[in-house]
Order: sequence, then structure tokens, then C-alpha cells
Amino acid sequence: MDTASALDIFAAFYAPVSLHDYTWMTRPKGWQEFLMALRDCDPTEPGPSVRYLQSDQAERLPKHLRLLKRPPSYSELSGFQRRYFTGGLPQSVVPVESLYRQWTVRTDSELCFSHEKGFYNGDAAGHMRYLYQSLDLHIESEQQLHPDHLSLELSFAAMLVGYGRPADVALFIGEHFGWLSDFSDALKEKASPTDSCTAFMCTLTDCLAAFIEQLKAQAQHFQALGVACQMCPTDWGRKEKENLCK
Repeated sequence: MDTASALDIFAAFYAPVSLHDYTWMTRPKGWQEFLMALRDCDPTEPGPSVRYLQSDQAERLPKHLRLLKRPPSYSELSGFQRRYFTGGLPQSVVPVESLYRQWTVRTDSELCFSHEKGFYNGDAAGHMRYLYQSLDLHIESEQQLHPDHLSLELSFAAMLVGYGRPADVALFIGEHFGWLSDFSDALKEKASPTDSCTAFMCTLTDCLAAFIEQLKAQAQHFQALGVACQMCPTDWGRKEKENLCK
């Protein structure tokens, strides 16, 4: 599975998705390909690895992927999202960047909460709106309230992987994904351990953070080599990409 497709699958778990799309995404062959893309993204490792995934690796799943072997049913995922990804509830853990960042880094703001966390529409949201407008990208009306929602940021990253340069990918990740560890901690704290989806979603989020760090390391690796070509929507580990960027 290519990197952009893996990012799109991650995105679908943090926002409502249609039954048709979820069924297709989690079909056995497709899900196995997704897990293959995560084999080197062990969240227990101390740092990102610039290694390339091989489809002929051993079939036995690494320890960090065993909880992801069986994706939740559509009803299980939808229920989990309603319980924890809906704002205003005691157990809410909404995956929106602004909530986990200092609201603004501006020193001239007179708002009493400007240097605190836990508020929507901070600097991160403003920057995402700017990026969408600059690239003439249109998001659905219900998504416009939170342009820095994790699902949107992952979709944007997937677009950069497919059509941008390694420098674009590295810069975007550096600017917009540093909050994932805080989000993961909040999810582990508030999601009930008896919930059928909790272990899956917590593991998936940790793997996402590791995957993003690995992607950033790969982008920086290509950037250091002076690669300025557009990034193909194929896995960076494939021979075609290596030949293109020599």
C-alpha cells in the first residue's frame, strides 16, 4: 500500500465515514496491506527509522500490530466516535489540533485565554484555512468549523505526499502533528477500558504518531539528498521511486 493511501485510511477512523467506504477499506486484502505499511512503525521504538517496507517480510504480525489485526465493526467504530469525538461531553477527546496547542503564539492578543490550551480555532486552524484557500481547496461546510481536525490534516498530508515535494511534507508534519502524543494520552485517560474499541483506537493512534514521524524522517532524508521532484503516489520504498529520485 502506498503512503498516501495509508494516511487516508488513518483519517477515516477519526471522522464519520460511510458504511460503503468502511467496508471497502477494511476488506481482508486491503486491511492486510494497511498493516503491512505499519510494520516498521513500532510506537515503542525510541525514534523514527528510515527503512523501507518489503511486501515479502515475515507474515507474523509484530507485537505492536496484533491489536489491530481485526478492525472494529462499522457500528462499533461509529459508536466510539459518537462517545468520544463529539465535543461538549465529559469524556470528549475531540481530535482537533487547536485543543492541544497554545491557542496563539501572538504576543499582542488581548484575549484572556490566548496562551492557554483547550480552545477551538487557534493558530493551527487559521493556518489550515490559509493552506486550503491558497491551494483553492474546498472542504465540506460541516468541516469548516474545525479545519485543523485530524482527519482533514491527514488527508492534506496524503495530498502532499502524492503531489508535493519532500520539503513540503517535512514542513507540514513539523508544523501540524506535534500534538498527537497529547491527544493519545487524553484518549487513553478518558476512553473506557471496557469499550470494545478503546484498545484498538489507542493502539492505532500510537501507530499513527510513529508512522507520521517515520514519514517526516523519510521526507527529510530525500530533502537532504537534494530531491526536488514531486512525490509520487507510490510507496517511497519501491524501486520506481528510488530510480526517479536518483
